Amino acid sequence: MANNPNQQWHALTVMPDRPWLHIRIEQRLDIMWNDGLVTEVIGLLERYPLTPNLPSMRCVGYRQVLEYLVHIDHPVFEQPHLDKAQFYSTFEVLQSSAQSSLSEGATEALACQQMQNKALYATRQLAKRQYTWLRKVMQLPSNSMDGAIAADTSSEKGYSIDRNMVVKAFTTMAQARDYLY
Repeated sequence: MANNPNQQWHALTVMPDRPWLHIRIEQRLDIMWNDGLVTEVIGLLERYPLTPNLPSMRCVGYRQVLEYLVHIDHPVFEQPHLDKAQFYSTFEVLQSSAQSSLSEGATEALACQQMQNKALYATRQLAKRQYTWLRKVMQLPSNSMDGAIAADTSSEKGYSIDRNMVVKAFTTMAQARDYLY
């Protein structure tokens, strides 16, 4: 089918405006915190012999929760199947100095806010990398995200899109749906 000159391919991408995306990321993180992400990570640590360098524990959100739990010296790290020293060395926190001179409640509240801020920043950075990757894969100029781009196969422009492909970017799913139907 790919070599069929009568077949036209449409590559569609939805890339919302950054301000909208940033608001949506904040909303999504608020939902994750309210739905118990911290409790979820604690439960995983209690059940499984996890390490801080596992891919699942390096994911955005989980990573920040692990750092928070280390910072507040959470008792979950006393589990016999966990290597407490490995977690503390990963986040460069000495076990004896995990607590600061602030009261326990103030330290925990500050650490929680830092965790949320770091997760927000990391999620925005991930979204930025995904945009960059998608623009490269789709070979869309960054200033033409909201318009149709006719496939150009001239090598000097660096496009490798087939002549039978139409590339179109949208800022909303509704625009993509309207285009398709």
